[in-house]
Amino acid sequence: MTFARLLAVLALPALLSACGGDEVDFAVPDTAERFSYDVVIENAPNAEVQLVAEETLDLYLRQDDGTASPAFLRRRADSDLPTLVSILQSQGYFLAEASRTVTGDGEDEPLIATLTLTPGEPFILSSQRFNLQDLTGTPPVLDPATLGAPINAPADAEEIILAEDAAVAALRRAGYAYAEYESRDVLGDPESNTATVTTTIRAGRPYRFGPITYVGLSRVSAEYLTTYVTWEQGVTFSASDLADFQQRLITTELFNAVTVEPPEDPPAQEALPITVTVDERLPRTFSTGLRYDTDLGATVTLGVEHRNLFGRNERASFDVSLSENESSAGIQFTIPQFRRDGQDLTIGTRYAQIDEEAYNGEVIEASIGIDRRINEEMRGGYGLLTERSVVVEDGANSEINLVGLPLFVTYDTTDEPLDATRGLRGRLELTPFAGTVNGAEVAFTRLDGRLATYIPLDDEGRTVLAGRVRLGSITGESATQVPVTRRLFAGGGGSVRGFARDSLGPLDSDGDARGGLSVVELGAELRYRFGETLGAVAFVEAGNVTDSELPDLSQPLRTAIGGGVRYYSPIGPVRADLAFPISPRAGEDAFQFYLAIGQAF
Repeated sequence: MTFARLLAVLALPALLSACGGDEVDFAVPDTAERFSYDVVIENAPNAEVQLVAEETLDLYLRQDDGTASPAFLRRRADSDLPTLVSILQSQGYFLAEASRTVTGDGEDEPLIATLTLTPGEPFILSSQRFNLQDLTGTPPVLDPATLGAPINAPADAEEIILAEDAAVAALRRAGYAYAEYESRDVLGDPESNTATVTTTIRAGRPYRFGPITYVGLSRVSAEYLTTYVTWEQGVTFSASDLADFQQRLITTELFNAVTVEPPEDPPAQEALPITVTVDERLPRTFSTGLRYDTDLGATVTLGVEHRNLFGRNERASFDVSLSENESSAGIQFTIPQFRRDGQDLTIGTRYAQIDEEAYNGEVIEASIGIDRRINEEMRGGYGLLTERSVVVEDGANSEINLVGLPLFVTYDTTDEPLDATRGLRGRLELTPFAGTVNGAEVAFTRLDGRLATYIPLDDEGRTVLAGRVRLGSITGESATQVPVTRRLFAGGGGSVRGFARDSLGPLDSDGDARGGLSVVELGAELRYRFGETLGAVAFVEAGNVTDSELPDLSQPLRTAIGGGVRYYSPIGPVRADLAFPISPRAGEDAFQFYLAIGQAF
C-alpha cells in the first residue's frame, strides 16, 4: 500500500470516526537519558494490520530515538491508539477497540509497549450505490462488483475507494469529462454486521471531442502532431484517449513538457475543445560514451543527433566509434509517422575498418527499412541492405558483394530499457542474402533470435533474477562459403562474458575463431541493489558456435562465471564485471574485465 493510498484510507470519514491525534510530549533536553524499548501488537487480525501499524505509528517511527521515561512512552502509546483503531476500521472492523500497557523501567527490566487489539467481527459490505448528480444523458452501467467494490466481503476502505475511482474513470471514458467524486455515506448495522455505502459523484453532461489548439509550438508542425491523435473530431470524449495522446507526444522526444487538457470549467457546448501546451526541446543532442573490455581495450563513441529537421520530427544522426580493433562511422536519417500511424522509414549507411582475429579489412553497408508498431508490446519491420567489403581472412583476400532482405519482430514488456526489473524482451531477425564472394555466387539465409526475461524476487524490485537465451542458424551454404562478415560468432561483453570477443567456435589455420553456421548462448544473472546508488551481481554464462546448420546441443558449451558491481547513475547503471572461464584453453585469458553503461542484457 502506497503512503498516499494509506492516507486516503485512513481519512475515510464515515468509516473511521477517530483519526488519531498529535502526540503531546513535554520538551526533553537533548542531554536527557534515553531508554530503548520494544513494541508488541497483540490480537492483530491479519499481517497487513501489523505492517500498516509499523509504517504509521509513532511508537515505531520514533523507536530508534528511544524515550525519556516510561511515562513518556505511555503518552506516546496513548496518542497512537486512535490511529490503530482507524487502521482496523479501514478493514471493516468498525467496532474495534485498542488498549495499551507499558511494562519495565528500561534499566533492570526491558521497556515494552504492548498494544492489545479487540477487533471484533468485520462488517460485510452488502451494497455500494453510485448516486450521480447533475446528470445529463445516459451514463455507462456502474456495477460496483465489476468496479472492484468488496460486495459480500469485509468492507475494506481501500477497495471501496478504488471502486469509487474506477466509477469516476468509467464516466470520464464515456464522455463525462468533468465527473468527480463528491461525498460518501456509510450506514452500518451492528446487529447483522453489514454495511452499505452510497457514493455521490457529480457527473454533469457528456461531451464530444472538439477542435485541438496547440500552444508553445515554434519549430514543430501542428499538422504532424495531429497524426498522433487516436480519435476523430465529434466522437464521444474519453479521458483515456486524452492521456494516450499526451503520452504519445512525450515519446516523440520533441518536448521538455507536454500537457493535453480540456478547459478548466465545463463549457456550455457539446464539442469539448482540447488544448495542447508544449515546451519544445532544443533540436540537437550531443553524446559520448566510453567502455572497456580486457580483449578490446577502450572503445570511445561520439554522436550528434538533430531532431525535427523540417518540422515533422525528421531525425538525422552521425556517430563515430573508435577502438583498437574497429573504427567506424555511420549516418542515419529517420522519418517518423511515414504514411501511417506508428510507422518509421529509416535510411542509413556505415563504413568500418576492422582488425579482428577472424578477419581484417573494410566494410561498407547501406540500408533502407520500415519499422512499424504492431501493438504496445510488439514492433516489426522489413527492408533492404547492401554490403561491399574487402577483407583478409586466414591470409586470403575476399571481395564481398551482398544484398539482403531483413525482416524482424520485437516483443518488449519490460519496465526500463537500461535496467529492467520485470518483463520479457525478445527479438527475431530473418535475413535472406544473395551475392558474390570473389565472383562466386552465394545465397544463404540467416536467422538470429534473442530472448531475455526479468523476474523480481521482492516487491521493490531490488533483487532481480535475469535470464537470456540466443539461438542462431544459417542455411544454404557451408560455413566457409558464407562470407565471414555474416557468419555467427559468440563471446565477449554482449555475448558470453569470460571469453574474448567472437572467440568461441571453430578455428582457422592460425588458431583464430572463424565463426560458424549456428550459435547458442545462455545466461543467468542475479542482481541485488542496496541503497539508492549501489548494487552487485553474480552471473553464469555459456555458449558455443558450430558448423552445423542447426544449433548442435550435443556439443558441450563453453562456460564462465563471474560477478560485478553497479553504480546507478542518472543516465543508467554503470557496470563493472569480472568474468572467469571454466577450464580455459591454451592461449585464453584467465579472466575478462568489462566496464560499460547499462546492464549486460
